[in-house]
Amino acid sequence: MRETDHVSADGAALSRPDFKESDWYKAVVPGTILTTLVKAGVYPEPLYGENNRAIPESLCRTSYWYRTVMPVPAAMRGTDRHVWLNF
Repeated sequence: MRETDHVSADGAALSRPDFKESDWYKAVVPGTILTTLVKAGVYPEPLYGENNRAIPESLCRTSYWYRTVMPVPAAMRGTDRHVWLNF
């Protein structure tokens, strides 16, 4: 996961399996952007004391990219089949 402002590539480039996300955060799934950033140490745990004051309100107005690589079963490669991803 990475803020769109920190990614110069477009969606097509991000979709390539050889794209290198060297400075990206490992997303917490299931989770939220805040969950990921807390786990990465960017922000403190918001449910402890007054830590929520350290989390900027602008976080909810920031766009992010997510990406992952999923292996395609050998039987599906080169075929005209459809694979559906349900989120």
